[in-house]
Amino acid sequence: MSNITKRIANGKTKEVYETTDPNTVAFLQKKTSVTADGTTTVDADGIHADMLVGYLLAQNDHIFSFLNALGIPTTFKCLENNYLFHEACEPLSLEFVYRGSLCNGSSIIARQPEKYGAPIGWSGENYSTDTAHTRFFGADGVVIPLDTPVLETFHKRSLVQSENGGVQMIPESQAVTNPRYFENGKMTEFMHADPILIAPKGMSDIWMVFDQKSVLEPQNCLSIIGRSDKMLYSPDDNHQQMADTDTVSRADETALQQQTLDIMRAIDMACKNTMFKKAGFADDGRIVFGEDLGYATIIDGKCEFGRMADGTYKLTDDMVSDNMRMAFNGKPSVSLKRTFQNYNSFEQKLMIAATFAEGTSIWKNQGFIRNIKEKLGR
Repeated sequence: MSNITKRIANGKTKEVYETTDPNTVAFLQKKTSVTADGTTTVDADGIHADMLVGYLLAQNDHIFSFLNALGIPTTFKCLENNYLFHEACEPLSLEFVYRGSLCNGSSIIARQPEKYGAPIGWSGENYSTDTAHTRFFGADGVVIPLDTPVLETFHKRSLVQSENGGVQMIPESQAVTNPRYFENGKMTEFMHADPILIAPKGMSDIWMVFDQKSVLEPQNCLSIIGRSDKMLYSPDDNHQQMADTDTVSRADETALQQQTLDIMRAIDMACKNTMFKKAGFADDGRIVFGEDLGYATIIDGKCEFGRMADGTYKLTDDMVSDNMRMAFNGKPSVSLKRTFQNYNSFEQKLMIAATFAEGTSIWKNQGFIRNIKEKLGR
Protein backbone atom coordinates (compact mmCIF):
# COMPACT_ATOMS: atom_id res chain seq x y z
CA MET A 1 0.00 0.00 0.00
CA SER A 2 1.05 3.62 -0.53
CA ASN A 3 3.39 5.33 1.94
CA ILE A 4 2.12 8.10 4.23
CA THR A 5 3.35 11.61 3.39
CA LYS A 6 1.70 14.59 5.14
CA ARG A 7 -1.36 15.27 7.27
CA ILE A 8 -4.14 17.13 5.46
CA ALA A 9 -6.95 17.11 8.05
CA ASN A 10 -7.28 16.85 11.83
CA GLY A 11 -10.74 16.01 13.19
CA LYS A 12 -12.20 15.08 16.57
CA THR A 13 -11.64 11.35 16.16
CA LYS A 14 -9.18 10.90 13.30
CA GLU A 15 -6.40 12.44 11.24
CA VAL A 16 -6.29 12.22 7.43
CA TYR A 17 -3.02 11.87 5.51
CA GLU A 18 -1.94 12.14 1.90
CA THR A 19 -0.03 9.18 0.49
CA THR A 20 2.42 8.66 -2.34
CA ASP A 21 -0.59 7.60 -4.43
CA PRO A 22 -2.54 10.77 -5.31
CA ASN A 23 -5.74 8.70 -5.51
CA THR A 24 -5.39 7.29 -1.98
CA VAL A 25 -5.67 8.85 1.49
CA ALA A 26 -5.10 7.27 4.91
CA PHE A 27 -7.14 7.65 8.10
CA LEU A 28 -5.42 7.43 11.48
CA GLN A 29 -7.74 6.72 14.42
CA LYS A 30 -7.18 8.98 17.44
CA LYS A 31 -7.15 7.74 21.03
CA THR A 32 -10.19 9.90 21.66
CA SER A 33 -13.74 9.20 22.78
CA VAL A 34 -16.67 11.44 21.85
CA THR A 35 -19.35 11.25 24.55
CA ALA A 36 -23.10 11.02 24.08
CA ASP A 37 -23.69 14.76 23.63
CA GLY A 38 -21.60 14.64 20.45
CA THR A 39 -19.53 17.70 21.31
CA THR A 40 -17.37 16.56 24.24
CA THR A 41 -14.24 14.49 23.71
CA VAL A 42 -12.30 12.50 26.27
CA ASP A 43 -8.63 11.80 25.57
CA ALA A 44 -7.32 8.49 26.83
CA ASP A 45 -3.97 6.81 27.16
CA GLY A 46 -2.52 3.47 28.19
CA ILE A 47 -3.56 -0.02 27.21
CA HIS A 48 -7.30 0.72 27.11
CA ALA A 49 -6.79 3.55 24.61
CA ASP A 50 -4.76 1.24 22.39
CA MET A 51 -7.49 -1.38 22.69
CA LEU A 52 -10.16 1.13 21.66
CA VAL A 53 -8.24 2.10 18.54
CA GLY A 54 -7.82 -1.57 17.65
CA TYR A 55 -11.53 -2.30 18.06
CA LEU A 56 -12.60 0.71 15.98
CA LEU A 57 -10.17 -0.20 13.21
CA ALA A 58 -11.52 -3.76 13.23
CA GLN A 59 -15.12 -2.52 13.04
CA ASN A 60 -14.31 -0.36 10.01
CA ASP A 61 -12.47 -3.21 8.30
CA HIS A 62 -15.28 -5.70 8.93
CA ILE A 63 -18.15 -3.42 7.92
CA PHE A 64 -16.57 -1.76 4.86
CA SER A 65 -15.30 -5.10 3.56
CA PHE A 66 -18.80 -6.53 3.99
CA LEU A 67 -20.42 -3.63 2.10
CA ASN A 68 -17.82 -3.84 -0.69
CA ALA A 69 -18.55 -7.57 -1.04
CA LEU A 70 -22.26 -6.75 -1.43
CA GLY A 71 -21.45 -4.37 -4.29
CA ILE A 72 -22.29 -1.22 -2.35
CA PRO A 73 -19.95 1.60 -3.48
CA THR A 74 -17.49 2.72 -0.78
CA THR A 75 -14.08 4.42 -0.85
CA PHE A 76 -12.54 1.81 1.48
CA LYS A 77 -9.49 -0.09 0.20
CA CYS A 78 -7.89 -1.87 3.15
CA LEU A 79 -6.63 -1.77 6.72
CA GLU A 80 -2.84 -1.89 6.94
CA ASN A 81 -0.36 -0.93 9.67
CA ASN A 82 -3.15 0.66 11.72
CA TYR A 83 -4.16 2.97 8.86
CA LEU A 84 -7.46 2.79 6.98
CA PHE A 85 -6.75 3.44 3.31
CA HIS A 86 -9.51 5.03 1.19
CA GLU A 87 -9.91 6.37 -2.33
CA ALA A 88 -9.38 10.12 -2.40
CA CYS A 89 -12.61 12.10 -2.74
CA GLU A 90 -14.26 15.40 -1.86
CA PRO A 91 -16.05 14.71 1.45
CA LEU A 92 -19.51 16.24 1.77
CA SER A 93 -20.30 18.34 4.83
CA LEU A 94 -23.57 16.44 5.08
CA GLU A 95 -24.89 13.48 7.06
CA PHE A 96 -27.63 11.18 5.81
CA VAL A 97 -29.69 9.60 8.57
CA TYR A 98 -31.80 6.43 8.53
CA ARG A 99 -34.47 5.75 11.14
CA GLY A 100 -35.85 2.23 11.20
CA SER A 101 -37.67 2.60 14.53
CA LEU A 102 -38.13 5.13 17.31
CA CYS A 103 -36.60 5.29 20.76
CA ASN A 104 -36.25 7.74 23.61
CA GLY A 105 -33.80 10.41 22.55
CA SER A 106 -34.79 10.26 18.87
CA SER A 107 -34.75 13.91 17.76
CA ILE A 108 -37.50 13.27 15.19
CA ILE A 109 -39.99 13.03 18.08
CA ALA A 110 -39.29 16.67 18.97
CA ARG A 111 -39.43 17.79 15.32
CA GLN A 112 -42.69 16.08 14.46
CA PRO A 113 -44.54 15.56 17.76
CA GLU A 114 -47.97 15.14 16.18
CA LYS A 115 -46.74 12.28 14.02
CA TYR A 116 -44.09 10.61 16.17
CA GLY A 117 -44.46 12.10 19.64
CA ALA A 118 -45.13 9.98 22.70
CA PRO A 119 -48.49 10.25 24.43
CA ILE A 120 -48.76 12.93 27.12
CA GLY A 121 -47.44 11.74 30.45
CA TRP A 122 -45.01 9.15 29.09
CA SER A 123 -41.32 9.88 29.75
CA GLY A 124 -38.78 8.30 27.39
CA GLU A 125 -36.03 9.21 29.86
CA ASN A 126 -37.44 6.61 32.26
CA TYR A 127 -37.76 3.85 29.68
CA SER A 128 -37.83 0.25 30.81
CA THR A 129 -39.30 -2.90 29.31
CA ASP A 130 -41.99 -2.76 32.00
CA THR A 131 -43.17 0.79 31.28
CA ALA A 132 -42.39 1.17 27.56
CA HIS A 133 -45.35 2.55 25.64
CA THR A 134 -46.64 0.24 22.92
CA ARG A 135 -46.43 3.06 20.38
CA PHE A 136 -42.66 2.55 20.33
CA PHE A 137 -42.12 -0.92 21.80
CA GLY A 138 -43.98 -4.20 21.87
CA ALA A 139 -45.27 -5.83 25.03
CA ASP A 140 -41.92 -7.63 25.34
CA GLY A 141 -39.97 -4.35 25.09
CA VAL A 142 -38.67 -5.00 21.55
CA VAL A 143 -38.54 -1.97 19.25
CA ILE A 144 -41.32 -1.76 16.65
CA PRO A 145 -40.07 -1.00 13.11
CA LEU A 146 -41.57 2.00 11.36
CA ASP A 147 -43.86 1.08 8.48
CA THR A 148 -41.64 3.17 6.23
CA PRO A 149 -38.07 4.07 7.33
CA VAL A 150 -37.45 7.81 7.67
CA LEU A 151 -34.55 9.29 5.68
CA GLU A 152 -33.20 12.72 6.62
CA THR A 153 -30.33 15.07 5.71
CA PHE A 154 -28.28 17.03 8.25
CA HIS A 155 -25.43 19.52 7.86
CA LYS A 156 -22.17 18.64 9.64
CA ARG A 157 -21.38 22.27 10.38
CA SER A 158 -23.05 24.20 13.19
CA LEU A 159 -25.38 27.06 12.39
CA VAL A 160 -24.66 29.98 14.74
CA GLN A 161 -26.48 33.27 15.28
CA SER A 162 -24.35 36.37 15.82
CA GLU A 163 -25.23 39.32 18.05
CA ASN A 164 -26.50 41.33 15.07
CA GLY A 165 -28.87 38.54 14.06
CA GLY A 166 -26.78 37.19 11.21
CA VAL A 167 -26.32 33.46 10.66
CA GLN A 168 -23.25 31.44 9.72
CA MET A 169 -22.33 27.82 9.12
CA ILE A 170 -19.04 27.12 10.91
CA PRO A 171 -17.18 23.96 11.96
CA GLU A 172 -18.29 22.64 15.34
CA SER A 173 -14.68 22.79 16.53
CA GLN A 174 -14.74 26.55 15.93
CA ALA A 175 -18.19 27.09 17.46
CA VAL A 176 -17.32 25.43 20.78
CA THR A 177 -14.43 27.87 21.36
CA ASN A 178 -16.80 30.87 21.38
CA PRO A 179 -18.60 31.46 24.72
CA ARG A 180 -21.58 32.96 22.89
CA TYR A 181 -22.20 29.58 21.29
CA PHE A 182 -20.82 27.10 23.82
CA GLU A 183 -20.66 27.72 27.56
CA ASN A 184 -20.25 25.53 30.65
CA GLY A 185 -19.90 22.44 28.50
CA LYS A 186 -23.19 22.98 26.66
CA MET A 187 -24.48 24.67 23.53
CA THR A 188 -26.22 28.00 24.05
CA GLU A 189 -29.44 29.01 22.31
CA PHE A 190 -27.31 30.61 19.57
CA MET A 191 -25.61 27.37 18.44
CA HIS A 192 -27.36 24.66 16.46
CA ALA A 193 -25.13 21.63 15.92
CA ASP A 194 -25.90 19.34 12.97
CA PRO A 195 -29.02 21.24 11.85
CA ILE A 196 -31.56 19.38 9.75
CA LEU A 197 -32.07 20.37 6.10
CA ILE A 198 -35.64 20.26 4.78
CA ALA A 199 -36.53 20.42 1.07
CA PRO A 200 -39.92 22.18 0.87
CA LYS A 201 -42.48 20.40 -1.28
CA GLY A 202 -42.25 21.58 -4.88
CA MET A 203 -39.10 23.67 -4.20
CA SER A 204 -36.09 21.57 -5.15
CA ASP A 205 -33.73 24.56 -5.39
CA ILE A 206 -33.51 25.35 -1.66
CA TRP A 207 -33.15 23.80 1.79
CA MET A 208 -34.84 25.21 4.89
CA VAL A 209 -32.52 24.89 7.91
CA PHE A 210 -33.93 23.95 11.33
CA ASP A 211 -32.51 23.11 14.74
CA GLN A 212 -32.65 19.33 14.90
CA LYS A 213 -34.94 19.46 17.96
CA SER A 214 -37.33 22.23 16.88
CA VAL A 215 -40.81 21.64 15.48
CA LEU A 216 -40.72 21.86 11.70
CA GLU A 217 -42.89 24.95 11.34
CA PRO A 218 -42.00 27.90 9.06
CA GLN A 219 -41.57 30.27 12.01
CA ASN A 220 -38.78 28.04 13.37
CA CYS A 221 -36.70 28.17 10.18
CA LEU A 222 -33.20 29.42 11.01
CA SER A 223 -31.99 30.10 7.47
CA ILE A 224 -32.30 29.07 3.85
CA ILE A 225 -29.62 27.46 1.68
CA GLY A 226 -29.64 28.02 -2.07
CA ARG A 227 -28.61 24.74 -3.67
CA SER A 228 -27.38 26.26 -6.93
CA ASP A 229 -25.46 29.27 -5.59
CA LYS A 230 -24.29 27.43 -2.43
CA MET A 231 -25.12 30.42 -0.29
CA LEU A 232 -26.75 30.83 3.11
CA TYR A 233 -29.56 33.36 3.47
CA SER A 234 -31.26 34.95 6.43
CA PRO A 235 -34.85 33.60 6.66
CA ASP A 236 -36.39 37.09 6.84
CA ASP A 237 -34.43 38.44 3.85
CA ASN A 238 -33.88 35.83 1.14
CA HIS A 239 -31.54 38.13 -0.78
CA GLN A 240 -28.99 38.59 2.00
CA GLN A 241 -25.99 36.38 1.24
CA MET A 242 -24.23 35.22 4.38
CA ALA A 243 -21.70 32.44 3.77
CA ASP A 244 -20.64 29.66 1.43
CA THR A 245 -21.87 26.17 2.30
CA ASP A 246 -21.91 22.65 0.87
CA THR A 247 -24.89 21.51 -1.23
CA VAL A 248 -26.10 18.72 -3.51
CA SER A 249 -28.99 18.78 -5.98
CA ARG A 250 -32.38 17.40 -4.94
CA ALA A 251 -31.86 14.46 -7.31
CA ASP A 252 -28.45 13.66 -5.76
CA GLU A 253 -29.89 14.04 -2.25
CA THR A 254 -32.62 11.52 -3.04
CA ALA A 255 -30.05 9.12 -4.51
CA LEU A 256 -27.82 9.46 -1.44
CA GLN A 257 -30.76 8.82 0.87
CA GLN A 258 -31.49 5.65 -1.12
CA GLN A 259 -27.84 4.60 -0.75
CA THR A 260 -28.15 5.21 2.99
CA LEU A 261 -31.26 3.01 3.10
CA ASP A 262 -29.45 0.22 1.21
CA ILE A 263 -26.41 0.45 3.52
CA MET A 264 -28.41 0.46 6.76
CA ARG A 265 -30.67 -2.38 5.63
CA ALA A 266 -27.59 -4.47 4.83
CA ILE A 267 -25.97 -3.73 8.21
CA ASP A 268 -29.24 -4.31 10.07
CA MET A 269 -29.70 -7.66 8.31
CA ALA A 270 -26.13 -8.64 9.19
CA CYS A 271 -26.65 -7.59 12.83
CA LYS A 272 -29.80 -9.70 13.10
CA ASN A 273 -27.90 -12.71 11.76
CA THR A 274 -24.88 -12.26 14.03
CA MET A 275 -24.56 -13.40 17.62
CA PHE A 276 -22.99 -10.68 19.78
CA LYS A 277 -21.31 -11.44 23.10
CA LYS A 278 -21.65 -8.87 25.86
CA ALA A 279 -18.31 -7.54 27.09
CA GLY A 280 -17.07 -6.68 30.57
CA PHE A 281 -13.88 -6.03 32.53
CA ALA A 282 -11.88 -8.68 34.36
CA ASP A 283 -10.19 -7.89 37.69
CA ASP A 284 -6.93 -7.04 35.92
CA GLY A 285 -8.64 -4.58 33.56
CA ARG A 286 -8.73 -6.81 30.49
CA ILE A 287 -11.94 -7.02 28.45
CA VAL A 288 -13.67 -10.39 28.63
CA PHE A 289 -16.70 -11.64 26.72
CA GLY A 290 -19.58 -13.23 28.59
CA GLU A 291 -21.94 -15.99 27.53
CA ASP A 292 -24.90 -13.62 27.19
CA LEU A 293 -25.55 -13.95 23.46
CA GLY A 294 -27.92 -11.89 21.37
CA TYR A 295 -28.44 -10.01 18.14
CA ALA A 296 -28.51 -6.28 17.47
CA THR A 297 -31.21 -4.22 15.79
CA ILE A 298 -30.52 -0.80 14.27
CA ILE A 299 -32.75 1.93 15.65
CA ASP A 300 -31.14 4.69 13.60
CA GLY A 301 -27.81 5.46 11.98
CA LYS A 302 -25.96 7.89 9.75
CA CYS A 303 -23.79 7.72 6.63
CA GLU A 304 -21.31 10.19 5.16
CA PHE A 305 -20.38 10.28 1.49
CA GLY A 306 -17.64 11.66 -0.73
CA ARG A 307 -17.92 13.06 -4.24
CA MET A 308 -15.59 11.23 -6.61
CA ALA A 309 -13.71 12.78 -9.55
CA ASP A 310 -16.32 11.40 -11.99
CA GLY A 311 -19.19 13.04 -10.08
CA THR A 312 -20.48 9.87 -8.42
CA TYR A 313 -20.77 9.41 -4.65
CA LYS A 314 -19.37 6.71 -2.39
CA LEU A 315 -19.66 5.93 1.31
CA THR A 316 -16.55 7.19 3.09
CA ASP A 317 -15.26 8.24 6.52
CA ASP A 318 -16.05 5.95 9.51
CA MET A 319 -18.57 3.12 9.62
CA VAL A 320 -18.58 1.94 13.22
CA SER A 321 -20.94 1.47 16.15
CA ASP A 322 -20.64 5.22 16.86
CA ASN A 323 -22.63 5.83 13.66
CA MET A 324 -25.61 3.83 14.85
CA ARG A 325 -27.92 3.28 17.78
CA MET A 326 -28.76 -0.36 18.24
CA ALA A 327 -30.83 -2.44 20.62
CA PHE A 328 -29.45 -5.67 22.07
CA ASN A 329 -31.93 -8.50 21.40
CA GLY A 330 -34.17 -5.75 20.03
CA LYS A 331 -34.45 -4.15 23.49
CA PRO A 332 -32.80 -0.77 24.13
CA SER A 333 -33.05 -1.26 27.89
CA VAL A 334 -30.76 -4.29 28.01
CA SER A 335 -27.92 -3.03 25.84
CA LEU A 336 -24.97 -1.15 27.32
CA LYS A 337 -26.31 2.27 28.36
CA ARG A 338 -29.67 1.37 26.77
CA THR A 339 -28.38 1.87 23.23
CA PHE A 340 -24.92 1.19 21.83
CA GLN A 341 -24.30 4.83 20.89
CA ASN A 342 -25.35 6.62 24.07
CA TYR A 343 -22.32 6.01 26.28
CA ASN A 344 -21.16 8.63 28.78
CA SER A 345 -17.76 7.28 29.75
CA PHE A 346 -14.66 5.93 28.08
CA GLU A 347 -15.18 2.57 29.79
CA GLN A 348 -18.66 2.19 28.29
CA LYS A 349 -17.40 3.04 24.83
CA LEU A 350 -14.56 0.56 25.14
CA MET A 351 -16.92 -2.30 25.99
CA ILE A 352 -19.32 -1.34 23.19
CA ALA A 353 -16.45 -1.15 20.69
CA ALA A 354 -15.20 -4.56 21.81
CA THR A 355 -18.67 -6.12 21.55
CA PHE A 356 -19.25 -4.82 18.03
CA ALA A 357 -15.74 -5.66 16.79
CA GLU A 358 -16.14 -9.22 18.07
CA GLY A 359 -19.63 -9.64 16.59
CA THR A 360 -18.82 -8.23 13.16
CA SER A 361 -15.71 -10.39 12.71
CA ILE A 362 -17.82 -13.01 10.92
CA TRP A 363 -18.98 -10.46 8.35
CA LYS A 364 -15.89 -11.05 6.19
CA ASN A 365 -16.73 -14.76 5.89
CA GLN A 366 -17.74 -15.59 2.33
CA GLY A 367 -20.48 -17.96 3.44
CA PHE A 368 -21.98 -15.27 5.67
CA ILE A 369 -21.84 -12.73 2.82
CA ARG A 370 -23.64 -15.13 0.45
CA ASN A 371 -26.34 -15.73 3.06
CA ILE A 372 -26.96 -11.99 3.54
CA LYS A 373 -26.95 -11.41 -0.22
CA GLU A 374 -29.71 -13.98 -0.59
CA LYS A 375 -31.75 -12.46 2.22
CA LEU A 376 -31.39 -8.98 0.71
CA GLY A 377 -32.04 -10.23 -2.83
CA ARG A 378 -28.83 -8.70 -4.13
